[in-house]
Amino acid sequence: MKLWHKINDYFKDTFSPLVRYLHYIIIILVIAQIILSNFMNVEHNQKLGGGIINYFAVWSHIILGISTFIVSLIFIAVELKKHGVRYFYPYIYRDYDVIKLDVSTILHFKEPAIRPRGLISSIEGLGLGALLLTTLSGIVWFLLWINHYPFASYMQEFHQSVTTLLEIYIIGHGSMGLLHIFKSS
Repeated sequence: MKLWHKINDYFKDTFSPLVRYLHYIIIILVIAQIILSNFMNVEHNQKLGGGIINYFAVWSHIILGISTFIVSLIFIAVELKKHGVRYFYPYIYRDYDVIKLDVSTILHFKEPAIRPRGLISSIEGLGLGALLLTTLSGIVWFLLWINHYPFASYMQEFHQSVTTLLEIYIIGHGSMGLLHIFKSS
């Protein structure tokens, strides 16, 4: 329980209540979907595998996926309104100065500061993009699947691929976040 209190205290000190609760909701929804996906069986021909557990897992995953998409859109809108696009995506504007400074800091075995247009905020931007891409690809796959389009299986494979990228991001982001929380406390 101490771990939860450290994380929650850090979140309270760092984020507004809205951003904090959106973080919590997204974490819970994404983890629930990862767990449910282990019980899903949608065959290559887009037919559901048998069994009540599979049926429950598939439809729960779909409902939670649509919910995650909606919450993610709200979260992204709040973050972009608060910080702006350049905060998370400075490279779009060919603005690499802060990122170069952060890389130099890392090469000197020091932790870079969390700052606008920096490496950490750029990585957070990649996470926002991965979240949006994963949820959007899931919705497109669902729409293709429910309408029996023959190429739905290709979107299923794409969705699974970007989900893997999101899972890698979650592990990295979560691990670095926990290290930062414990280092700062």
